[in-house]
Amino acid sequence: MTTQEAILGGYRAPNTGFVRRLFLLDREDCVSVLDPVRHRYAGAVAGMLPANGVAARLGATLTRMDFPPKSCTMGVNYNGMATTYSIDYDLPGTDVSVAAFYEQGQYRQYVCLVEDYNGRCYVLGNEERGLRLGLAQGVATLASSRLSLGGRLNVPPFQLTSANGLVLAEVLANSDFGTGFSLDFNA
Repeated sequence: MTTQEAILGGYRAPNTGFVRRLFLLDREDCVSVLDPVRHRYAGAVAGMLPANGVAARLGATLTRMDFPPKSCTMGVNYNGMATTYSIDYDLPGTDVSVAAFYEQGQYRQYVCLVEDYNGRCYVLGNEERGLRLGLAQGVATLASSRLSLGGRLNVPPFQLTSANGLVLAEVLANSDFGTGFSLDFNA
């Protein structure tokens, strides 16, 4: 009798949680995501993208968000052919600049490049579909804002094979980008 062993995981210690950094690329500025599901190329690995696997239009704006530790979460739910995504970040107060950022981006779809505190990098979305921005603000016991990105896509998340995290020169090698918005409290 011949058997095969499938080993799942490959996680390395430490396994720290939460999102460290997020980049938003307007879906209309995304030329291509070279995922191995739609694009068969030599050396393709399921679930992985090469470091230069995201191509953006020249002059595309890349919005960067840096998060304090233990503040931003990402959820991925696999539901057969569709995958549901959610990225959530709670901010103190009801800052007008956050509402203005939402007003500018509420009708756009974004390809999200996510880096967690383990140094793993993920691409959510592609040139066909992306995640949409959401904002909830309230004044109760505390004034707070919840900025979120969410969507239901027919592509799974892809992990980037980048050894140095989301190094912009590697991820968007042929793109001129600007960083216009930061949620970093230390800035």
